[in-house]
Amino acid sequence: AIFCFLLFFHKLIYPLTCRQSIIYKIYAPKYTFCCIFSLISYELSQILPNYEKILYNHFMNDLFEKTAASVEIYKGKIITVKRDEVLLNNDKQVYREVVEHLDGVAVAAEIDEKILMVKQFRYPAKKILYEIPAGKLDTAGEDILLAAKRELEEETGYIAKKWQSLGYIWSSPGFCTERIHLFKASDLSYKGQHLDEDEFLDFELIEKNKILDMIGQNIICDAKSVAAIMKAYKL
Repeated sequence: AIFCFLLFFHKLIYPLTCRQSIIYKIYAPKYTFCCIFSLISYELSQILPNYEKILYNHFMNDLFEKTAASVEIYKGKIITVKRDEVLLNNDKQVYREVVEHLDGVAVAAEIDEKILMVKQFRYPAKKILYEIPAGKLDTAGEDILLAAKRELEEETGYIAKKWQSLGYIWSSPGFCTERIHLFKASDLSYKGQHLDEDEFLDFELIEKNKILDMIGQNIICDAKSVAAIMKAYKL
């Protein structure tokens, strides 16, 4: 309750009681009590910068689900499947099936106003898809930029001098733990493609305007590729 009270004063009262405020000049004598608590809240925020987030997570958000138990039901080469017993805010228990997967990287690479795309057969989709160069991390702690550089070179043979982070997306947060970290790459030069022994794909350069049409026509329908291209070029 005390933290909620302090948060209220820090967010609402403190801005009104600063010395630059006309409200301060007129009403400060009458609202000394408010000023004291707002200043206390301000000092607390300096000592513990994330206290508002802690307060929100623990006292004001009823959407969180707590894991009561977890059972591993399958472990494969690239995924682990678990069945978790989860406690809801209303004290009811439900089950969540979770696919654990290492994070991935994806690269929107540009050469002369064209975007580098790969064509690859995706077995679950049973079709050849257009995608930007991408892949999973080799280990959980791998540097994501180094992983992005590796995947771009392996799949297309290109290396880039300029890199820009585009943030990340959840591939399918309803059941999967994988995040895909997106990058924009430019100033490219060709070094030589070297695919994994079980990897078969082609790559091609496609004009930006055509890319937009291909997305609109659902020819490019890979989620990470659409997200990265839209973020990189704001199409």
